[in-house]
Amino acid sequence: MWVREQEVLEQIETALQPLMIPDDQIDSIIAYIKKTSASEQSDHRDNQRKYRKELLDVDTQIDRLTDLLVNNHITEGAYQRKHTQLQSRHTELTAHLQAQHVTVKETEQALIKLVRFMNNLDIAIKSSKNDIKRMVLKTLFSNLLLKGRNLEYTWVSGMWGCCNARLNQKWLGWQDSNLRMARSKPAALPLGYTPTI
Repeated sequence: MWVREQEVLEQIETALQPLMIPDDQIDSIIAYIKKTSASEQSDHRDNQRKYRKELLDVDTQIDRLTDLLVNNHITEGAYQRKHTQLQSRHTELTAHLQAQHVTVKETEQALIKLVRFMNNLDIAIKSSKNDIKRMVLKTLFSNLLLKGRNLEYTWVSGMWGCCNARLNQKWLGWQDSNLRMARSKPAALPLGYTPTI
């Protein structure tokens, strides 16, 4: 059976609708990504400081241990056991500090590109070259079949399995139509106000 390409593309666009992020949510999602990224950058810097401090402590302990051995305050066996333990920790800490991780900023930029791409997914499918269409389809679908004139598909992973529901409503979570506090709590401030410092 022959099926026009446009007919198949229309079915693909319908299948991709739940993945598309509406224009009115883009700014909020990007702001959330940037806020989360800033928090992760702060955590990363704190961890690096912690590892450097502990590395200095381990170096100091190794020096003291060597002094104890030189002054005959401990046996060679006790020195070897403790030195091996400290050297192992020294190696772990050095590896943490030297690890080549993808930076938080690079991850932030990749997520923002993904969000913008998901906002324009239909445009990518309609106007892009065939190799880009194939790349998008291979990325999102594991099985893409035509049964007669109807397109049948399976999402690539469980992550996309929830796309049968309107995923675009879940990007920022659900917001209740009643934005007041559910019920007052005896110790809570009125109307959910938080104290300022």
